This record gives sequence, C-alpha cells and structure tokens, in this order.
Amino acid sequence: MNGRWWYALKGALRFLVLFAVISMVLACYWSQKKFGQISWEQTLFHLQIVGDGLAGADAELERSFARQMFWAVALTLLLLAPSRSFVAIGAKVKTGLVALGKGGSIVRSSVKDWRVLSLMLVGSLLFAGKTFGALDMFEHPEAGEVFGKYYVDPGTVALQAGSRRNLVLVYVESLEKGYADADSFGRNLLTDLQALSAPEGGSRIMFPEMYQSVGTGWTIAGILSTQCGMPLHSVLLGDGNRQGEMVSRFMPGAVCLGDALQAKGYRNVFMHGPYNGFAGMRTFLATHGYGEVYGREHWQQRYGQDHMNGWGLYDADLLREGASKFDELAKAGQPFNLTLLTIDTHGPDGFLNPECQAEGLTGFTGVVACTAGKVAALVRHIQASPAAGNTTVVVMGDHLAMRNPVSDILAKHDRRGVFNLILTPERLRPAVDSVSRFDMLPTMLAAMGWRIPQDRLGLGYNGFSAAAKQRGGDWQPRLEAIAGNKSPRYLALWREQARNK
Repeated sequence: MNGRWWYALKGALRFLVLFAVISMVLACYWSQKKFGQISWEQTLFHLQIVGDGLAGADAELERSFARQMFWAVALTLLLLAPSRSFVAIGAKVKTGLVALGKGGSIVRSSVKDWRVLSLMLVGSLLFAGKTFGALDMFEHPEAGEVFGKYYVDPGTVALQAGSRRNLVLVYVESLEKGYADADSFGRNLLTDLQALSAPEGGSRIMFPEMYQSVGTGWTIAGILSTQCGMPLHSVLLGDGNRQGEMVSRFMPGAVCLGDALQAKGYRNVFMHGPYNGFAGMRTFLATHGYGEVYGREHWQQRYGQDHMNGWGLYDADLLREGASKFDELAKAGQPFNLTLLTIDTHGPDGFLNPECQAEGLTGFTGVVACTAGKVAALVRHIQASPAAGNTTVVVMGDHLAMRNPVSDILAKHDRRGVFNLILTPERLRPAVDSVSRFDMLPTMLAAMGWRIPQDRLGLGYNGFSAAAKQRGGDWQPRLEAIAGNKSPRYLALWREQARNK
C-alpha cells in the first residue's frame, strides 16, 4: 500500500472514530432530553424489533434525532478541517474569528492524536452505557431459578368466570397519581377522574400506591406486566437462530388476560392511536387473544390530518370511538373486553387536542387535564348504559411518566405511583394499600367477579385477598429481585406453547 492510500485510510478511520464519539454524545444528550432515564431492557427490546417496532414513531422525534446526526457530521468535518483553511476563512470574515480559529486549531490537533481519540471513544461509550442502561448488566441480578419459584402459571389455575362481566380497560399514557397534587401544579389535574363514582351497589377502588418494578417501565412492558403478571426482559440477543420465530410470537408460553378471557368466550378488542406494529404491540395482541385491533392504519382512512398528532389519533377522537365500540359490543350480547390506550400525554412535549385548546387549556398540564377529562367522559357514558350493571371499568397509567415538561416536579414526590381506578358492580375492599403492576392481572379478574384459587396469577396477588396481605412488608424489594431474574423458566415462556391455547 503506497503512502497516499495509507494516508487516506488513516483519515477515514479518524473520521469514523470521531464521528462515533460525537454522534454518541449527541444521541445521549438527545435521549436524556426527550425521554429521561432509559433501562437496558427497554433499549434492547426496541433494538431487536426495530424493523417493525419503531415504524410509526412520532415524526417530529425522528426529525429531531436526524438533526442531531447532521450536527454530528458537521462538527466532525469542522474538527478535521485543515487548520490553515479555517484560519484563512476566519481572517476574511473578522479578526476575532482568527483568534477563534487559532484556539480551535489546538482542539483539532488533539482530535488527530490517536491516544486522545481512544480516550474520547472510551468516555463516550461509558456515557452511552450510563444513558441507555447498559451498565445495569454489571449489577449481577439474582442468578438461578428464582422467577420460576414464584411464578404461578395462569394456564394451570382453574379460573371461574362467575357472571362473566364485561371489562373496559383504559391505559392512559404515563399517568401517575402525582398529577393530582394541587400544591405542585396549582390545581388537581385529575379532578374529573377522581370525581367518578362507584356503580350502584358496587365499589370504587383506588390503591394508594401502585409501584413500578423492573421490566415494567415502558408501554408494551406496562401492558404485558398487568395482563400477564410478569416483567418484560430482552431475550433475543445471543439466540439469533430463534430470533425470527420468537419475534413472530410474543411470549407464546404465557397465559395472559386476553387468553383467559378468550377461553371463556369473551371477545377481545384493542383500540389505540399509533400504528399497530409499534413496539411489538400487534404481535403481542395477536398472540394473546385479541381478535380486533384498531390503530392508525384504520383511523387515517376515516379522519383527516387535523385529527392526528405525531403518533396517531388524538385521545378525544379515540375515546369517542371507544364509546361507540362499547355500545356496539354491549348490544351484541357476547361478553367482551374493550382495551384502550391513549397517547396525548406521551413525552417529551405531549399533544394538546384542538378541542381542549378551544376550551382554554394550555401547556402540558392542559394535555393531562384534557385526557383525564375525556377518559372520565367515556366512563360516564359507560355508567349511563344499560350494560353498566355488568361491566367493570379499570383506568390506569401504562407506566410512570418519562421526560416531559413537568417531570422534574413529579420527581420531587417521595413515593411516585402509577394512577389506578377500578369501578365494579362487585362489593370489594382492598386488602392492601400497595400493589405492583403484576398484581393487576388477578386483581382485575377479581373485580370482574372471577374466582381465583389461591388468589395468585403470574407474579401477582389479588389485591382484594388475604393472600396479598400475608406476603409481608418486605415484598416489594423481594419482588424486584424475583422480577429481575431472567431464569430458564422465564426464557421458556418465549419458546413453548401455553397449555390452554
């Protein structure tokens, strides 16, 4: 290889390393600004389903990230530009830029030193590891079969459906109880939801604390944890031969809420604003009993662009569609589960529905109050229906809020918790004040009048049962170790077929 080619090769390698350093730093800054802290499991999961799972993400987020990469290229080229050219250009513009150019030449000379570049690369990798949770791998979670010792396979439990009540389950994006703190926000942003009353002769339950465990802190993980009673962990890296099969079936060895309901003759319907494929949602729902799924693919055929935000259909329109679907399902006579997932309160900035803008609501707090009010309107519609006496309604956040304009205020609360509300014709009283996300699977079924032998499913306990009360005050830290255990039993749920499917 002659000197010219060797010089070109070194230049190309220097460019790639410097670009990697700058792009990683800017990507970390962008991620922290837009989303806050991200777990390693969350990062791996989305990387593994990137082909389908990130399709339909907020276009503004994509443009924002692209801008960061543009600046990474521009800064790399600037730092590697010949010093004399930079100074000459500066001299033609202004004397002050000459000094800037001379000072900058020191930096540019440094980045051409391979030792400096190596240190920069190591530093940026550590920064990226911290930002995207990769350093969590070194915390050494509980080894061996811990998960399997506590996991109760719903497929082995003789569930009794009782009166086969309908279920309306509403996941509200990033909704937590702290939004009700009038001292923090100047008003209770959840007034409309908290004002909802119990059905006649029934119960209104709000657990004071619903805590977020490992593997439950983003949307698909929040849904899986509450419907399957277990955390979501990345399992595909290192198992490349099975990757296509495993992504095409989302934890087929698990029996989840939709599976249990389908086995008892229920009709499962899911409605949300974004594309169905985002974050593996379509695959999860298809694997676990949902026969009807409505997402952006469907809504954009019926609504104009003014009804769409960056992710999909605005919450006000989605919840009206939910009310209409409820009426349709109620008339059909078959027991049903109608699950909805909102999107307007998604960080980093949220999306204020035009209807609520017209009502005078502003800012991110207006977005939260708007969605809370629209969800409350759906619940009142259900309560006014002839089918209300045979319908259990559950409203809860899908996870704690990530980075948004008021997340710093939420972070000041000592005990952050996911918002939850259960309205049921059943006469029930909570046995405990604190529940996990996993507890919601048996708790929701109990609120529907189902009988659950031993009052346990997955890693969850029925929150109305004596079993939940007897698990002890140290259960939450113990549960963290159990849920963090990626054991052989957990991995098998991604490969085997559930017993009752």
